[in-house]
Amino acid sequence: MEKTLNKANSKIIALFAVFLLLFSFSVVKKILNISFPATGQLGSLWYWNYILLGLVSVFYIFKLHKFYIMDFITAVAFGIAMSLQSGFNPIITPISVIAYYSACQIFRMYSYENKIFKLDYKTILNHIGFGILIGILPAILNVLEFYIQDGYTLPQFSINKFFPAVVRALQPGISEEIVFRFFLYAFVLNAFKGKIPKTKFATVMTYALLIIPHCVMHYPASDFITNPLGTVLNLIYMCCVFGVPSVWLLKRKSLYPAMAFHWFVDFIRFWIVGH
Repeated sequence: MEKTLNKANSKIIALFAVFLLLFSFSVVKKILNISFPATGQLGSLWYWNYILLGLVSVFYIFKLHKFYIMDFITAVAFGIAMSLQSGFNPIITPISVIAYYSACQIFRMYSYENKIFKLDYKTILNHIGFGILIGILPAILNVLEFYIQDGYTLPQFSINKFFPAVVRALQPGISEEIVFRFFLYAFVLNAFKGKIPKTKFATVMTYALLIIPHCVMHYPASDFITNPLGTVLNLIYMCCVFGVPSVWLLKRKSLYPAMAFHWFVDFIRFWIVGH
């Protein structure tokens, strides 16, 4: 048992170390003003993290070599929903589809599908409503944060911006929760061979892996150079207010309330703030 725990902890720490390495490289790249020709956004930490987890997702698909048509259809449906407003993203969309399908196969292997993603429609609707309810306070705090950043300018929003905001929030609400929460939770479950121990270390590592890499990539590397203390404090705030509830919803309920929580927070911001 102890050997299994040590091996699992090593896998989680190793993946976390790769995230840290990518983050460190992004900071060094900024300090040294290094640029990669013709890479564009591919040269950013945001895409590096997506690509890393895309590769890990593909590894598990080939390792488990299982095919479930409904998992595939659901994954494609999520990909379509993500593309409604911003169009097909050649990196984020396919990786989100692959990560969802890969995570489903891991959960199925340990008979977790009924707890995590395979639910009846009534339960799904209840979970979505619960996720939105949990997201009300974070959504208000998020708007206030941008209100302060924008120089206390009163937001200009109208009913005409309502539906575009609804659709625009689908991409981050779906893709980021699938890749950085759903799949990584499956990764942790597999590392512990189907049963995550209820130890403080395992809990902290699970939350850290599912929160910190996702939150860090929201801040430009230059922020950690020009204002390290302020950026770290903002990062801690983001992890606590947005990351912790999202992971808690995924672990306690399912993927759907985590998506709904994320979607609602972004929807309110897009509608009221506009960016």
